[in-house]
Amino acid sequence: MQKKQLSELLEQLKKDPQKIDLFSKAVRQKMGEDWQGMIALIDEAIASTKEVSMEAYGKALLLKIEYSMTAGQLDTAIRFGEEANLLFEKENEAEKAAQVCRLLLISYREQGHYGKALDMARKAVEKWRIHQNSEIYLECLLELVQLYVDMRAIPYAKKVLNLVDSMKSHMTEALKYKKALESFYIALEQNQEADAIEECKKAYSLIEPYDKKSYPEKWGEFLILRAQLNAKRKLKLQAEKDFKEAGKLTQNMDLLKIKLQLAWSRYELEVQEESAQVLEKLEQTIKLAGVIGAVPLVVKGLALEAKYYEALENWAQAYKALKRSKKEEAKGLENPVGLWIETLESGEAKEEMKASENLDQQMKYMANVGQALSADLSLENMQQVIQNEVAKLMKVDIVGIAMMKKEELSYKVLDLANGWLPGEDDLVRYTLRIADFCTQYQVNLVINDGNFEEYSLKNIVGSQNGMQLQSAIVRTLKVENQVVGALVIGSYEIGAYSEQAIYKAEVLATYLGMALKNSSLYHQIHYLSDHDHLTGLLSQPVALKKGETLFKENHKKHKKTAVVMLDTDWFKQVNNKYGHQLGDEVLRKLGSIIKQNVDEGDYAGRYGGEQFIAILNNKNSQEVNLVAKRIKETLEAENFETKKEKNIKVTISGGIYICNEYTLNFADALRFADHALYRAKLLGRNRIISYSLND
Repeated sequence: MQKKQLSELLEQLKKDPQKIDLFSKAVRQKMGEDWQGMIALIDEAIASTKEVSMEAYGKALLLKIEYSMTAGQLDTAIRFGEEANLLFEKENEAEKAAQVCRLLLISYREQGHYGKALDMARKAVEKWRIHQNSEIYLECLLELVQLYVDMRAIPYAKKVLNLVDSMKSHMTEALKYKKALESFYIALEQNQEADAIEECKKAYSLIEPYDKKSYPEKWGEFLILRAQLNAKRKLKLQAEKDFKEAGKLTQNMDLLKIKLQLAWSRYELEVQEESAQVLEKLEQTIKLAGVIGAVPLVVKGLALEAKYYEALENWAQAYKALKRSKKEEAKGLENPVGLWIETLESGEAKEEMKASENLDQQMKYMANVGQALSADLSLENMQQVIQNEVAKLMKVDIVGIAMMKKEELSYKVLDLANGWLPGEDDLVRYTLRIADFCTQYQVNLVINDGNFEEYSLKNIVGSQNGMQLQSAIVRTLKVENQVVGALVIGSYEIGAYSEQAIYKAEVLATYLGMALKNSSLYHQIHYLSDHDHLTGLLSQPVALKKGETLFKENHKKHKKTAVVMLDTDWFKQVNNKYGHQLGDEVLRKLGSIIKQNVDEGDYAGRYGGEQFIAILNNKNSQEVNLVAKRIKETLEAENFETKKEKNIKVTISGGIYICNEYTLNFADALRFADHALYRAKLLGRNRIISYSLND
């Protein structure tokens, strides 16, 4: 339909408000084309019907909200939605109020305001109860499914889908398609490939009759999901074809375009495409998501950006992206309303949903636990936070944290009534065996009947306190799909853990895994900032700072501090003759030799270029000279080679200064050691000289 025909329909609407349905249908068919022109027509329709027909005006408002959402203008959709909601409340228009609540649910969800979205779901159901429109009710339930999925509450998403199934007789073809799409999405989220393929077929059979140009939004959603499925199935050509086709359909729909670009970028990263174009695409997508206020999509984009930098081993940028991701994620957690749907048509569903009415607050609380984990990235803090806070979320008598340390499982158990249990306690030893089983075979366990015989543990009893474990949840902790430990939650009561408790344990394990990942990045970044990238020794500023601290401490205690300056002989000629690659190999080797010959209380660093420094703690003259001699002779015994030449020898010169009570500051010690090194060079190189006042 041409814009001229739409303008004609608008003129007809101005004369006859009953033309609103015809006008709305025509506008929806132009979805994705000429946004500004369409919005202008809708605004005219709103203005022309406001004082004439409440029914036509309401439908025009709904069209405005829907169009704004699809265009990615979420703030506009929410502003008009809230105004429309107040209006329909005042006019007792329950059906339109329910429709507005559904659209607000979607808009709040896309912005990450899950509490507000949940409140809209509750209100929509209340309005449905007044008007009894099953179609609107089912639409709200299906949007609630997506909300649960976004909140990672998959068990509850499935429960609502079961409720939708119980009302099959009320479902239109459009609702059947929406349900198939939600089921498809859940199967993908849970990596259930066979189920995803089946749901994909169902969704395709339902959408196939629709023309792509007339329904770009429906087809765009489907193609994005099918592209992801094809990517998981390693069907590269089909995946790329779907991504490209979805790109053409969604180019004017910001929200869908962002989701497409994120899915496409994830695919490109998974096929190890780490080009600058991927990063540029991600940055543009993150920026666009920020402009429209789609916080969850910003968070996903930043997480992908972190993966991009991790693949390049650019830890500083990866950590920066993760920090931004955490900061953005917190925006969606501000002031959640925290209300779940308490009354649904199904009595069984009503009871199930009532049992989970506080889950939103609990999820917020778990998010706070996640922030506490990230505040201090030491393993000790992570153990403490989990063990102190988990009891506030579920019934628990013991909490165990198992973490891999140097290929061994480190394990601690806290009994909430009796405190930390000794390592020799049977309860600790036996639950460690289960934790070890789970980490070794990468499985999760739930035991609710006290039967541990399958794991060769007839009774898990604490020998000190007579504690018999009856129920346990064990969740593996993962970093980049590698199991690095386990979370063990136990109760002395049989049947202690419901599906909801198991879900909470999963969320806690996810947070702990993320914290472990952040900890790994954090420590790598700090290591890189403190160490020379080529030799692994301390960087010059760090070595000098630590050396000065050691000098001051030893000076107060009347202990000796020695400074050894080392310089590679004729290093410029080595680079010129044999190339910088061999030069780097020499520096790496010398760094390794120095590291091997200094003690734990000593410091070694790269002073600059081919010059190194060792700061030795409380050693006498003989011991210092022996360290320097070993370094010199070990390097001298090394044979370096290139493709053209072998048995290349490299030597070093060194200067030693041992601080005494008359050494006033560390800077003097450095200067005197440097003087001794200079004298060693003058005397012919390949020697170690100690500083003397006579020099």
